[in-house]
Amino acid sequence: MEDSWKTVKAGDTLDIPGDVKHAWRNSSNETVKLLVVSTVNMGEFFNEIGVPVENVKPGPPTPEALQHFVTVALEYGYWLGTPDDNASIGIKLG
Repeated sequence: MEDSWKTVKAGDTLDIPGDVKHAWRNSSNETVKLLVVSTVNMGEFFNEIGVPVENVKPGPPTPEALQHFVTVALEYGYWLGTPDDNASIGIKLG
């Protein structure tokens, strides 16, 4: 937030206004459980991009799955980071 990372630990809460560009990542080696409380619109977005866990193969998402995510995110008007934005936080796709 405000061009910086905020460390959130178990039991913490974080409120992110709808007009703030943001991302999250797990920089630990531990499993993370995240509870997201959001809008109906974002819930519909998650339903559209979601896949039942039993249908997810190990490893990175397929190019088709990534393209589906990008297409749907743009349809909903969500901001997506550029490759440089992603690289700056340790995300490399492809």
